[in-house]
Amino acid sequence: SRGTLGLLIADLGQPLGDSNCVSCGTCLQVCPTGALMDRHSAYLGLDTQSEKTESICLACSVGCGIKAVTRNNSLIRIEGNWAAPVNSGILCKAGRFEAIETRQKRLTSPLIRKNGAQVEATWDEAIETVAGKIKPLAEKSPAKVAALVSSRLPAETLALFKYIFADQMSSSMVTCAEEGKPSALPADLSVELGRSFEGSLEAINNSDCLIVIGADLGTDHMVAGFKVKRKVLEGAPLVVIDPQENSFDDLAGCVLKATGGTDVDILRALSSALVQEGLIERETTLQCRTALEKCAAVTGISAETYLTAARLIGAASNPVILYGKGITGSEDMNILKGLVTFAESIGAIGETWSGLVSVKGKANSLAAAQFGLTSAFETTGSEVIFLSLGDDVSSNRLHKRLNKEAFKIIQSTYSSTLVEEADVVFPALAWQEQRGHYLNLEGRLQFAEQIVTPPESIRSNHDVLILLAEKLGLDTQIDWKAALVEQTAPVMIAA
Repeated sequence: SRGTLGLLIADLGQPLGDSNCVSCGTCLQVCPTGALMDRHSAYLGLDTQSEKTESICLACSVGCGIKAVTRNNSLIRIEGNWAAPVNSGILCKAGRFEAIETRQKRLTSPLIRKNGAQVEATWDEAIETVAGKIKPLAEKSPAKVAALVSSRLPAETLALFKYIFADQMSSSMVTCAEEGKPSALPADLSVELGRSFEGSLEAINNSDCLIVIGADLGTDHMVAGFKVKRKVLEGAPLVVIDPQENSFDDLAGCVLKATGGTDVDILRALSSALVQEGLIERETTLQCRTALEKCAAVTGISAETYLTAARLIGAASNPVILYGKGITGSEDMNILKGLVTFAESIGAIGETWSGLVSVKGKANSLAAAQFGLTSAFETTGSEVIFLSLGDDVSSNRLHKRLNKEAFKIIQSTYSSTLVEEADVVFPALAWQEQRGHYLNLEGRLQFAEQIVTPPESIRSNHDVLILLAEKLGLDTQIDWKAALVEQTAPVMIAA
């Protein structure tokens, strides 16, 4: 009934009819009568005719636990895993619905360009062709090979990719598709500090004030956004810092939208406002008032707005800050250092815990950073470009930056304009067909189980890398777990 369903959803922190719903589809999963269902899985079989596999969602770096429902080796539905520690059963629309919507043409056979056109080839022929192109380059140092890998792939594959192209072939350009923008700055700062400084999503549950800066949790990392919304509904004030329109603006008790300056100026103004209100101890009130007025003029945000935000933040005992690519994408270490200093000043970072949480990029964004795959992708001077994409979507920006004269090799699940220009194409597994480990944004190492069996004609990115390395006479034995923790991470890794 509607009343029963309303109570179930309210227990999850989503009152029925709440305009702040995260479009998560939980109502479909908890409906006690079966009256609600999604169109994709409707009439595809009873529960008794299906199988369930526990795994994790790869839509973003939150790494939610899922139960994948399959029948006859087809994925028909994704449900939240109530026992999963990361999300406690809640999923967003990206993890529940978009993960099973595929409209691209599937690649099922290796392709080689002959006489200007791509033609089907055997795996042996494709591997031999690639090895023949790369081997002469691999014998020189640095090898003129630009290699890029998707951070949606398992940690085992990321580590092997770097081991082959960077460590053994000495390629000067080996990076991930995100180019480190969501994770390079935090990784570099943790190494500089010699310690971790970020916390886990659990901090949100214990917070009494939330600050979101450089992230829109209504469009990305939506389960983290759900946790924030739930705390706001419970009465915790929210401060949003974003020069753009943000999905959480209407939820916020105060919104700071700068028209000039940097985030450092905003943080300096907030610190000054907190001192002026007697909420934190730092410089004299007069000096802080001067700083507040100057920063207000630079940022285009009124001093009174800063004071309003300061009162909300200063009244909190357990403030939590969530930050995203609006901070890390700037590639300005001073901004991140300023954010850490600000977090310490308001008590969001203590001696044994942290309420500073980075919502990173794709599923293995943190692992890619730990392996050092954070360089900006540059293909000038490269004779071969190797792109290990899997089922990731190649961007137009990436496409435009490729050296048109280079020999292009692509591992991809689906066809695309980029794939159509490649000289050799290896078909790759989709996310539900592969298995491996993923390091989520809070440092939790999780295992993604294979959900369906792939077509026999397709091999994983990992297996193709091994075949290629063997042809090139390179080693493939690497302790990826040890490599994962070789350098200090921004968040403690539970490996």
